[in-house]
Amino acid sequence: MSHHDADRQLEEFVHRVLRNQPMRQAPAQLADRVLARIEQRTAKAWWQAGFNAWPMPARVLFVTISIAICALALEVSATLFEVLSAQVPLTLARSIALWQAMSTAVESLAKGIPVQWIYAVGGIIAALYASFFALSAAAYRTLYQNR
Repeated sequence: MSHHDADRQLEEFVHRVLRNQPMRQAPAQLADRVLARIEQRTAKAWWQAGFNAWPMPARVLFVTISIAICALALEVSATLFEVLSAQVPLTLARSIALWQAMSTAVESLAKGIPVQWIYAVGGIIAALYASFFALSAAAYRTLYQNR
């Protein structure tokens, strides 16, 4: 008998056992709470729901306004740098020039990096964070909880 046949037989056995179990009713309190929660969700306005529940025109408008605010913030900061560089002593002007040079270098570097690399680095960081969390939890259980 192959491994696949054993798996199939186990699956059929579990299916038979579960099918023969009597149907159970949920407690009345649970059903009432679930129905009340469903009513609460449907009673919420669309802007109180998650972003995915918003109508498409509202999403587009929100994203457009967000991009406009970001562009405005960048423009205001650039104008502020120009105003400050005209009115400050030479050392501060050099610092501002250095800041502008660094921001230009970072911006050109960001444009040259493929988006997939950024996602990959983010995924690696998330995986490392999850691994660290799991190792920390295991170490805690091993060292402190079993005393």
